[in-house]
Amino acid sequence: MALDDRWRQVHSGFCRALLDDFRATIRYVAFIPDNHRTYSIEYLRLLLDTCSEIESLAKSLCEEHSRSQLRPNSNINDWRRIIVKHVPAFPSHDVRFQFQFSLQPWADWGKTRASNPAWWSAYNSVKHERSRHFHQANQLNVISALCGMSVFARYLFSWNFFGTLDESWLRVS
Repeated sequence: MALDDRWRQVHSGFCRALLDDFRATIRYVAFIPDNHRTYSIEYLRLLLDTCSEIESLAKSLCEEHSRSQLRPNSNINDWRRIIVKHVPAFPSHDVRFQFQFSLQPWADWGKTRASNPAWWSAYNSVKHERSRHFHQANQLNVISALCGMSVFARYLFSWNFFGTLDESWLRVS
């Protein structure tokens, strides 16, 4: 079922909460390249929650564009095929930060031989084999996932997704 306004509010509120939670971690682990490989239980929680939200948002975006092509047990490969077909610019969106840092979280979807982002593989590794891959619940994978979620939010939420966040902190273009 495509998102109605009530569910858009629920999803956008959760997305904002995840962004706020990440922003709070910067008090303890500076957002600089030297710390991108830092991992923690908080980053684990944020990575799992953010990618779970991406799954929900991806299904919603697919339903809005092509309900008939979405299988009941769809996965990221199915979502990629539908989204890139119906929203060709999706992989090229840049997410920029006040920290003079930018990412294209879905760039791998736009390649000739499309693949899924490394941070998505990290999410699945952490989700399924946490004891072996806990180190992948790191700052860079979390921020990459948050950027990926923000690109979905741009397409699904008709109002200002970033709400009270400082506009200069994070911007999808």
